[in-house]
Amino acid sequence: MSLTREEHIEALVADHRPVAAAGRTGLHLGLWLAASVGFVVAVTWATGPLRPGLPSVQLLVELGLGLGVVVLGALGALRLGQPQPRSVGRRITPALLATVGWLALLALAMWAPALEPTMAGKREGCEHWVFALGLPPLLLGLAGLRRFAPFGRVLPGALLGAAAGAIPAVVMQVACMYDPIHALELHTLPVLGLVGVGAALGPLTLRRI
Repeated sequence: MSLTREEHIEALVADHRPVAAAGRTGLHLGLWLAASVGFVVAVTWATGPLRPGLPSVQLLVELGLGLGVVVLGALGALRLGQPQPRSVGRRITPALLATVGWLALLALAMWAPALEPTMAGKREGCEHWVFALGLPPLLLGLAGLRRFAPFGRVLPGALLGAAAGAIPAVVMQVACMYDPIHALELHTLPVLGLVGVGAALGPLTLRRI
C-alpha cells in the first residue's frame, strides 16, 4: 500500500521527540564571567594599586562598552554553539556593535580625553599583562564551549578571544596610566592577539559535529 506525501512525512516524524539544547547559555555565561573577571581583577589588584583619582562619566561609558564586548562576545560564542534558526550575523551583531562603539569612544578620547592624561599608575609591560591575563579566560571559555555543538569553530574561538582579552583591557583603564593613545596601543591591540589565538585554538579544541 503506497502512502501519500503527507502520510509519508507524518510517518518520518512520528517517532521524533524534542531534545534539549546543547548547553544552557545563561548558566555558562554567568559562571565564565564570574571566574574570568574575578581572576583578572584579583591578579591585577595583587600586582599593584589602581590608578588614583575618580573616574569621569565618559570613562564610565568607556568601561561599560568594554564590558559589553566581554558579555556580548562570550554570549555570541555560546550562541554559535547552539543550533538556532537565527543567522550567524544576527548572533554576532551585538558583539560587533559593542566593539565598534568601544573602539570609537577610545579613539574619540584622543581629541576629547575622559581624564587629564597622566603617567600616574603606569604599569610596565601592561600590554603583556593584557595578553597574559586574557589567556586563562580564553582557555576556560573554550573548555566550556566543548559542551556545546558549534557548527563553526574558528568564529566562536575568535569571539571568545575578544571577550577574554577585553576583560584585562578594561581593567587596565582603571589600573594603568590614563592616556588615550597608550590605551589604544597597549591595552586594546593585545586583544587582537587573543582573537588570533582563539581562532587558531577553536578548530583544535572544539569538537566537530
